[in-house]
Amino acid sequence: MAINEVVVSGDIHHIYDKSDTIKIKLSKMSKSMQWELTYEGEDLDAVIVKLKEADEKLRAIYKEGEKE
Repeated sequence: MAINEVVVSGDIHHIYDKSDTIKIKLSKMSKSMQWELTYEGEDLDAVIVKLKEADEKLRAIYKEGEKE
């Protein structure tokens, strides 16, 4: 994550580049896992692609065991 420093009236403000940050909250249920995904971006299409990609990977990992 890139950090840019901006000086405003003698104070230093840190601005973090969160352009590639995805948050995943996993919850263990009685027989399965559930998740909540958070991703922010200016380009809606890029956000949807990133969330879909993460969801597919999580399904591949956690939903496999539920079929048995």
